[in-house]
Amino acid sequence: MHTKLMLYVQADTNDADYVTTFVEIKHEDLPLIERVTTVLKANHGKWCTSEYSRDECPEDMYADQLSLDDIQTFAESYVPYGECGVHTIDKVIVYDIAGEETLLGNPN
Repeated sequence: MHTKLMLYVQADTNDADYVTTFVEIKHEDLPLIERVTTVLKANHGKWCTSEYSRDECPEDMYADQLSLDDIQTFAESYVPYGECGVHTIDKVIVYDIAGEETLLGNPN
């Protein structure tokens, strides 16, 4: 039986103003996430969206390294959004969670 996987992504939206996502992922999502993070590591985490993407957007920057589908899926499913977009992804962490306990609030 597989444990629950959670993905944490931290992005810089305005020179050290960070936004994050923390979402459940499937084991089948890992190859996509690994492909994208390999490219991010080689490019110092650069991932420009919204107003930061005027000159360089991931679709143009990484077209020779990732499929358009990979870029769009990662962007739509996992990249957090800041007020002006983001310019850098600083952290991508996969948590393998064996169990959880709700301490406050609805467990659903």
